Amino acid sequence: MLIIVLGVTSLFLMLTFQHGFFTNFMSDYVGGDGFTLSSTAEELTLFPGFTDLFTLPPEMTLFALIAYIIATSFWIPVDLGFVQRSLAAKSVKDSRRGVYSFFALDWFNAWILVLIGAYGAVLLPGLVNTDEVVIRLVQDTLPLIGAALVVTAVAAAAMSTISTYLNAGSGIIVHNILKKIKPTMTDRQQLKYTRVFTAVIGIVAIGFGPFISSNGIVIAAVGIQIILISTIVPLVFLALYWKKMTEKAAFWGCLITSTATIGMIIQVGGVWEAFAGSGFLDIPVILWGLLLAFTLYIGISLIDRTDGQSLMSKECKAMFANKDTVDSNKDIIVLGGVWVGLFAIMLINRYSTEPLLFHRYQDLLAS
Repeated sequence: MLIIVLGVTSLFLMLTFQHGFFTNFMSDYVGGDGFTLSSTAEELTLFPGFTDLFTLPPEMTLFALIAYIIATSFWIPVDLGFVQRSLAAKSVKDSRRGVYSFFALDWFNAWILVLIGAYGAVLLPGLVNTDEVVIRLVQDTLPLIGAALVVTAVAAAAMSTISTYLNAGSGIIVHNILKKIKPTMTDRQQLKYTRVFTAVIGIVAIGFGPFISSNGIVIAAVGIQIILISTIVPLVFLALYWKKMTEKAAFWGCLITSTATIGMIIQVGGVWEAFAGSGFLDIPVILWGLLLAFTLYIGISLIDRTDGQSLMSKECKAMFANKDTVDSNKDIIVLGGVWVGLFAIMLINRYSTEPLLFHRYQDLLAS
């Protein structure tokens, strides 16, 4: 991750040295105010307000933006890679430090990538698969050794993520399905079947390659995130904070919600249409999925009271019973402060008669 951050930062600096400061470079295409397209921008994918933080692309509605934010943010607490690392911490304090460190690092990296993407929209006209922006600009801009380092780091990061999902996916199949069917399975047998299903999942994933290559891995990832978040986020919240949640409700809720969400994505015409297009009945698919999941989990749990057992484990119940283990509300304060700050900037920009804050900051940098 550090190599990637250093690589994209170096790329941004090289682009700045070659093509000038961001504001000066983009002003030739979107005008000094960011909303006046020049003749040189006619053949590009730019639109008025392209460099403004609070101007949406023409095809995206506010409803679609909310759906996209949900799909690209809530996946972190349900993503197996992040969950495994957070739960492996020695203490709540260490876990919180790790989460905050990742947040800061990824936030910085995201800003740099947004700026690089804006350069790419001009320097790489006609590019269909936006996944290639960084790699293409790295090859054209950085020296050979720098390009090799960045490409290698990106490949290593991808392999790390892929291996996590291969291991976790096969583990889930063996532990949550096969072991339910055959509870007497030995550790040796579990290991054997885990290896088999690791290979099976890998082969199935490769089979999806041709379908993903045309639209890009980012769009494919958003599609997976829509399914995961619709299915898992309500389950996590209810299992942690609602003692009446049952295992039967979790099983059938997951199965029905994931199947229905996949069906809606296919029916509307793909991932982009699912969140940025018309959606299903003019509502983004992820919102339908969340509504269905909460309804199923709560409804089935209330009906399924035969065993009287909660999905919440004894350890989880003990943690919430012992108030000393939750030391403060720092997380809520930090995240709430971030959102309040963003909304404050949005309101100031909306109602201020002065130039947009973002452009004033860029002009200050340029001067």
